Parts: sequence; structure tokens; C-alpha cells
Amino acid sequence: MKQVNLQHLFRMSLLASSIALTACGTETIIEDNSQVISQDVGQLDIMLRDAAEDFLTYAVDISQITLTRADGAVVNVLPNNPRVDFVEYQTLSEFFSSQTIASGVYTHVAFTLDYSSSEIIIKDELGNPIVASAIDAEGNPLSQYTLDIALDEQQQLAILPGKAAALTLDFDLAASNTILSTAPALVEVSPILVVDAELDSDRDHRVRGLLQSSDESSITLDIKPFRFKDGDFGRKTLNFDENTQFEINGELLSLAQASEVLASLAADTPIIAYGRFDKQTEQWLMASMQVGTSVPWHNQDLLRGVAVANDNGSISLKGVVIEPQDRTARFVKTTTLISGDQTKINSWNGQTDLAPTMIAVGSKIQALGQWQETETGTSFNVEDGLVRLKISRITAKVNEAEGLNVNAILANKHSVNWYQWQDNSTSPDSMSIKLNGLTPQTTSGDWVQIRGNFIKSGDFDFDAQSVTKLEFESQKAVATVYNLSQSPVANLVENKLVLDQAATKHLKLASIPLAISEDLDLNSINFADSGEFVIKKSFEFSLQTFTNSTEFLQEIAKLIEQGAEIKRVTATGIYQLDGQEITSSRCLVVVK
Repeated sequence: MKQVNLQHLFRMSLLASSIALTACGTETIIEDNSQVISQDVGQLDIMLRDAAEDFLTYAVDISQITLTRADGAVVNVLPNNPRVDFVEYQTLSEFFSSQTIASGVYTHVAFTLDYSSSEIIIKDELGNPIVASAIDAEGNPLSQYTLDIALDEQQQLAILPGKAAALTLDFDLAASNTILSTAPALVEVSPILVVDAELDSDRDHRVRGLLQSSDESSITLDIKPFRFKDGDFGRKTLNFDENTQFEINGELLSLAQASEVLASLAADTPIIAYGRFDKQTEQWLMASMQVGTSVPWHNQDLLRGVAVANDNGSISLKGVVIEPQDRTARFVKTTTLISGDQTKINSWNGQTDLAPTMIAVGSKIQALGQWQETETGTSFNVEDGLVRLKISRITAKVNEAEGLNVNAILANKHSVNWYQWQDNSTSPDSMSIKLNGLTPQTTSGDWVQIRGNFIKSGDFDFDAQSVTKLEFESQKAVATVYNLSQSPVANLVENKLVLDQAATKHLKLASIPLAISEDLDLNSINFADSGEFVIKKSFEFSLQTFTNSTEFLQEIAKLIEQGAEIKRVTATGIYQLDGQEITSSRCLVVVK
């Protein structure tokens, strides 16, 4: 068991950070895992990631990130105080900084977040945006909070010469957040922290920075996360190859063309790169790069949203996030895209001959241009700018498997009722999918998620890149349970918590919208032998964390015998439709 001490209960659920360290230098001697002898240094790479998909915007200020060495030395690894909208990090991690730190054994990690001016926006049942308030388990509003994490022996970070080390701090987002209501809009937060001693090489990473040098297969950047222009966040070398997609100054280029242009660019040219870390080569290989005027830093504002109507090239958007050049992002319910003959439009599939009138309703859009706000309304001018059609996603029920015709209920996570489909000559309850050689194994009545892009005219409504059948069996899920019986100790059977009928249960399956999983039930929570199991006592700013479920359940039983009451259980694990239970390796129990 380990203790996690909080100065105050902190909204850790929306911050997930990967910390990768590569040790260098000469000899480091560690005695009894506590004595730090050498002052050699290692390289510290920090990534931020993840947001719960129920949030449209989740912007919060990060005030401090520190590591504490076994001898008490404290290292602040936050060179600036960024405001981060974590909704950006649902599918990728942000490369935050690369710094040198002293070798040794690090036993504590601390975060400080400032919620005093945060912006949290959730969706109601129809997908409409609502500004929400964040509260802790006792109903108190969140402000500035510090979380100090004491790592146990298996999690302590030893920096040794000549050996790469990594530390991933992963806050379980879905398990840590419960939207209590939409009127008023309240989000209750109780944290679960998972520590993993390696970098996530299966996840896409974004690296933003200023070009310092390049050759035929790599670039070196001064890292500038979150559109920062100042501050020393370190340097990083990134590799690319023939599979990398290059967009430089608004133009899509081949590898040979891109290598030549990169070599001619001036130092400090802005670049955004997306890719993954290859464990075998220990290199960062980029899947795509945006360079020069393709980067929002280049005297342009950034827009992200979805097209809900297209009246002969006048495009209306909803769910819009604007990132002006001053880096302060803001959410806007609706706006209009003003385009012209000089507007460049690039698509994820490499298509560049598109006109504004061809942008289909439902499209997920990223645009570079000028944000305009007047007394009569708002608009985003891309007459001399760039529009990117990003990969869209629909969730639908199969009408006809042959040729694939579907009844869509969600488009880019929003209700189909948001959109004016008549502008596409489309009906959401009968969408025809262009399969492009795909052979999905589906039948009528199956639920599917389809990735690709919407089509404004022709025989098809959606151009598919992939079709995935949604499975309800053996799905990753999060369950939150309230209102357990007053004497739930009887419900603890071996390694199970059996749920009584009076309990209030909220079950969310990964990739399965609530609209099609709300009829599923949950009978019990089955605890894996090992994992991350947390007990939080109401009105106390501390957590007990266990890696062994037997010890965890024994502690719960002891607390209940002493008169404690289980207030809430949040479990993350694999849901079994047969038996209607979750096998959980991550669980938070709040007792009162």
C-alpha cells in the first residue's frame, strides 16, 4: 500500500503525463535505494495527454510539476505556466519539454493546477454546449490544488548511466469524472492515478517547435508546446520517411520535395509534427508534419469545429474552439466560415482540388485564418487562409449490409439533429457508404463506427477509411455506483462486490455511445488480483492506494466494520455481457 497526500483534492483526472528519462553521464552509485551519490544528469521528456470525450472544452492552468529525489532535492520540470485544453488530447499526447535533471532515485511527483479561471464545457442530451462547474466529492468548488504522489518501491524512478528509463503518470479520466447533472451543469471529480515505468509507444504524440536544423531524414526542433513562442522547453530530434505526409506553407509535398524545402528554411520556422516513439530504434518517427504558414503561429488564428450547414459555400459551424494568436483558447457555440477563390482546402486523403461549395455538412474542420467578432455576430475569415478536412467519424446502425447503408445517430460525437443534412441531399437514417474495397463483416442491426469523410453529392454520403463493428462483449468500461446498502460488507464475496438492486449504476462502455448502451445492467464488480485500487475518505485530503486487491478489500471491510459507509465506487475494467459484471484492475472507493 502507498499513501498519496493531497494539500487539497485536485482535479487530476484531466491531466495525464508521460515522463520519459534517458540517463547519461558516468557512474552513479545508489545505496539501499535511498542514497544519491552522483550529480550526473539525465534527459527528461514530458508529455501531456487525454480528456474525457464528454467534454467539449476543458481548459485549466498548470502551475507546477516537480520531482523529488530520495535525498530531498526538488526539481521543477515546468519551465512555464501553460493553459491547456485537454480536449485536444483524446487521441494523442503533447510533447511538453525535454530537460536535463540530476541522476538519482526519484520518489515523489507533485502537480499544481489552477482552476480559478478554468473553462469547462459539457454536452447535454442533444449535444448542446453547457458551461459546467467542477466540484469535489463533498460538493466543494475546485480552485488551486496540489497533488503529491509518493511512489512505492516498484514505481520509484532510478536514473542510471547509459540506460533509458521512463515514467508514465496516467490519470484515469473516465473513472475520475462523473457528470452529475446538466441543469445545473456539475461535474464531480475523484482522482485515480496509475503509474507505469515506460513511455506509451502505441499512442500518437504531437511535437510543436521551431526548426533548428534538418537533413534528408530528420529535423531538430526547439520545443514550444501549446503555441508558446518563448521559454526554454529543450530540443528534440524527429525522424521522417517516405510514409510521412508533409504540408509546407499550405502545399502537400512528397518526401523529396519536402527534404529540399526543409533544407532551405530559415531557423525558427514553426513546425507541428505528429508521430510515435519506436522502442526498437529509440527514435521518434513522424507520420505527418505541418510547416511554415501551415502552422497557426504564423500570424494566423486557429479554428476547430464541425460544418452543420453549407449554403452555396457559406459554411455554418458548431462546437467551435478558437485559438487566437494570443494563445487563449475559447469555445464558441456557432460561427460562419468566410471563404473565397483563394481559400486552400486540403483533405486527409490528399485531395487538394476542393472548392468551399464542396465541403459537406458533417465535416470535421480545422482552419487557419482570421477570427472576427462584432456586435452582430462572429465569423472566421479564410479568404486567404487554409481549411483542412480532418477525418470524421459516424456511429450508426446497419440498415443493409450489402453495399452498407446505415442509420446514423452521431456524427463526430454530436447528435445528427445538429446538422442540416438537406444541404448534402442526405438523410441520416439512410446513409450510403462508399467502401473503397473494404469488406466489413456486418449484418442488418449491427452497430458500427465508420471513419472517413462526408460527401456532398453523388451516389454516396460518406467515403469510408475504416468500418468497425461495435462489440458489447469484453469491452473496456467504466462503472460508477451510488446508493449501496447501509451494510455492504455482506456484499463483499471473495474478490467481488455484489451490487444490490437499490444501487444507482452508471455504466459506460468504451466506443459505445450512451444512447445505445443505456439498457445494459451491472450485477457485480470482480477485482483482478493486481492493479491500482484506491480508497478515499470523505473530508480527508489523502488517498490509500493498493496494488493488491486482497489488501484493498480487507481494508474496505475493516472500515465498514468501524462504521464507515461506502459513498461511491468507480471501477474501470472489462465488461462481460454474459454475467453483466466488470473485472476491474482500477477502482476508486469513497467512504464516509
